[in-house]
Amino acid sequence: MDQNQEVSSPVTRNDVRDIVTDIVKSQMTIFMSQLNESIASTINKELAVMKTELEGVTESMGFINKQYEEMMQAFKVVSKDVSQLKEENTQLKNTVTTLNHKLNFLEQNARSNNIEIQCVPENRNENIFSIVTNLGATIGCAVTEDNILQCTRVPKADRTSARPRSIVAQLSSPKLRDTFLAATIKYNRANPGDKLNTSSIGYAGEKKAIFVTEHLSPVNKALHAAARLKAKELKYKHVWVRNGRIFMRKSDDSAYLFVKDMDFINKLI
Repeated sequence: MDQNQEVSSPVTRNDVRDIVTDIVKSQMTIFMSQLNESIASTINKELAVMKTELEGVTESMGFINKQYEEMMQAFKVVSKDVSQLKEENTQLKNTVTTLNHKLNFLEQNARSNNIEIQCVPENRNENIFSIVTNLGATIGCAVTEDNILQCTRVPKADRTSARPRSIVAQLSSPKLRDTFLAATIKYNRANPGDKLNTSSIGYAGEKKAIFVTEHLSPVNKALHAAARLKAKELKYKHVWVRNGRIFMRKSDDSAYLFVKDMDFINKLI
């Protein structure tokens, strides 16, 4: 053997471990590189899908936003129109209310000569003019047929009512109308136990009260009826009519109230 030839030293356990470690490190480096490439590729693919979806969402949001803006513009236009319609409706209601008041005033004014006689029994062959003149003689207010411009029975507001139809007489003037009404009040005050009734004007049989009032327009008649019901409910002592206007008074010492409309009655406490 050549003395100059180097003799190989034996491989130790540490040498084997170092070799294995180097191999593992090399393989791990390759594996990690491949893993990173795989992860990056997967993420890029997913991101591409998400990007596409996000672009679709963005486009949809843009469309929705455009639709929203158009809807808001339309809403503003509609809101403006609604506000205008509400204002016009309020004006129309006020106009209708004013016209109704004027119409009621005209209807009541057309009745300024009239009296309404209630609860006089009906007979087939009756002479209504004679009933009115006889009634005038009874209460001390002389009325002739020449003073009666028109006289008739009027239809019932409630057809099921057993009460006779009222008699409406148009007298020659508002002054005579007021005199007739005042004479009726005076007669009843003078005869508190035997107020105006059917026997007072010559009707036989059971006595039935007769009432003489102003001839009210349909609106005022309904208002008068409502005022009387409210007065009964709230224990108001007086309800009366003067020149087509309705008044209430809770007691003899309290101030009188002018009943303007149904809202006034509904607010009474």
